[in-house]
Amino acid sequence: MPTPKGGRGKQAPYKTIQVRCPEPVKPLVAELIRQFHERGTANSVDNLNTSLEQSQVLELNQQIETLRARLEEVKAQRDELDKQVNRLTAQARDMDLMVQNQVLEIADLKKAIDSSALHNEVGNIDASTLFNQLRPLLSRLNDRERRVIQQKLEAVLVEK
Repeated sequence: MPTPKGGRGKQAPYKTIQVRCPEPVKPLVAELIRQFHERGTANSVDNLNTSLEQSQVLELNQQIETLRARLEEVKAQRDELDKQVNRLTAQARDMDLMVQNQVLEIADLKKAIDSSALHNEVGNIDASTLFNQLRPLLSRLNDRERRVIQQKLEAVLVEK
């Protein structure tokens, strides 16, 4: 049945009403009206409901597939973030071990400086020569720690 062109004196072969339709459902209503005009007035409204339900099911299936794809993307992003967190955690552990080792080396250097054996070995050696001999061991320390140890060495040499 062609879409009726209503107007003065031209009535559709069925009763019509005007209804305000919300924007989100307008495409569904337009599709329902189109199907009604294609099938004519002889077909029952139940057939229209069935075809409308089928189109809704298809639309819902498409939305489900879209959501599944998005879920897979989110899972992949989560897995990547987990890998990054694990990598950073391992780096933090390594850095913590490195700091602990440096603390132990500093403690060993302090003991070596404070020990009487070092006092006896130093004798007439000046601080810069001693510091140069200890440089490979001190290279693992930062500048501030090196300066503190150099000052202690100079203090020990001044006492001699």
